[in-house]
Amino acid sequence: MKKRETVIRLQNMTFYGHHGDRKPERELGQRFEVDAEITYDATEAIRTNGLGKAINYCKVFELVEDVVVNNEYVLRETLAEHIAQAVLDHFDIIGLRLRVRKPRVPIRGNLDYVEVEIEREKGAVPIP
Repeated sequence: MKKRETVIRLQNMTFYGHHGDRKPERELGQRFEVDAEITYDATEAIRTNGLGKAINYCKVFELVEDVVVNNEYVLRETLAEHIAQAVLDHFDIIGLRLRVRKPRVPIRGNLDYVEVEIEREKGAVPIP
């Protein structure tokens, strides 16, 4: 039987974290925005019309929040990787696309935000 892929999107989750390459960024903290596109086989969830086989997006939100709020990384790429691995480890999913944005980047000039995007699949070897 061919798997049916379903995508759940959590857009613009916003958290306060202590990440960045400059010490004041890590000490003072700042806002980070995260988008997650989670792909999973929803066949059983649809068939049973129950939450037991569905992806609980409240739990996804809480997990992303935990990684952003309770850790400290220099690079957004590292933050994104740790979020992705946490989601892959905790949920029965096929894969995900993740975007981590940092608004108010401390550079001279006009810029809305800097964003990192990664895609990961279940079973891929994690970065140590």
